[in-house]
Amino acid sequence: MSKKLSEDQIAMLVQVITQNVLDAVSSPEEQTRKRMEKTAQTVVLNRDRGRKLSPYTGQLHLKVLPEDEEWFKELRKQINVQNGKLFHLFRRFIDDNASISAAEFQYINRVQ
Repeated sequence: MSKKLSEDQIAMLVQVITQNVLDAVSSPEEQTRKRMEKTAQTVVLNRDRGRKLSPYTGQLHLKVLPEDEEWFKELRKQINVQNGKLFHLFRRFIDDNASISAAEFQYINRVQ
């Protein structure tokens, strides 16, 4: 026993088949353009949901002492920021209070 399709289902099938035929006969450039448009639409839709994109996109791969790692993690929790924001705040603090020269910093680093 076969099941009959509704008019809406038939219309949808005709649309899909028509699109597939058009895609098959279109040029590769046209197919690429359509894929890019579809991707762009998806990206726009995804930006409307979830958390906002972070401006902190640079990557640092730091090796630190285990006790320093714990200190950074604890500080981050206390001031409720992510790593990128934490390093941005450090840089702003150093820039605003830059009374120590690079040579003095290197000296301090050698002494310790």
